[in-house]
Amino acid sequence: QDLQVIEFEKDDDTNFHIDFIAATANLRARNYSISEVSRHKVKMIAGKIIPAIATTTAMVVGAVG
Repeated sequence: QDLQVIEFEKDDDTNFHIDFIAATANLRARNYSISEVSRHKVKMIAGKIIPAIATTTAMVVGAVG
């Protein structure tokens, strides 16, 4: 089967995107003996990543252009 691109949506709980990210983040945290986080905290962090990427991109374009 060919891979299909899907869009990340943090607010749709039926796609399990946040559940997957929370599980893998907590597995990694447990592996390195650091604090695990709740699903709610993961959702809050994920919500801040896209605006941060957009801001960084705009700053780089402004500096280069």
